[in-house]
Amino acid sequence: MSERETGMAAHPDMYEMRRRLDGATLSAPEKALIGISPLVAGYLVLSPWIVGFSNRSNLTVSNVGAGALYLLLVVLVLFDSLNRLAPMMVSTPLLGIWVVVSPWAVSGNAANAGTISSNVASGVVATFVGMMLWAYASVSRNSTGELAPGSSMR
Repeated sequence: MSERETGMAAHPDMYEMRRRLDGATLSAPEKALIGISPLVAGYLVLSPWIVGFSNRSNLTVSNVGAGALYLLLVVLVLFDSLNRLAPMMVSTPLLGIWVVVSPWAVSGNAANAGTISSNVASGVVATFVGMMLWAYASVSRNSTGELAPGSSMR
């Protein structure tokens, strides 16, 4: 005869209940940072046409690709109910650093003040958002991604 697990761990809707709890336990600053992310991603995708450097194909592809990847990470985090921020936290600062460096890396001397200021500003915001989310998660969550005992996220 096998022993059956009892209690809440055996509840058939445990995953859904955990997902809702984790989404509800995010603080207002965390929710604001996650809310800024789609705006940054959208700007990155549209920046070649907003700033006017769509004729620089390498930088256009770089910005559209970085923005699309950023948006994909945001969507994955949101559909995972804001539970596991690790992929976004690690990737967002790296994407932000790439966006800052990309005017020189992909277009060389063709970068102008508009492309540089646009990429530096959006890259700094992306890096800042990622670093802040990383800081929030490292303080309030343990190694399994669950709330650390006694931590207050509010």
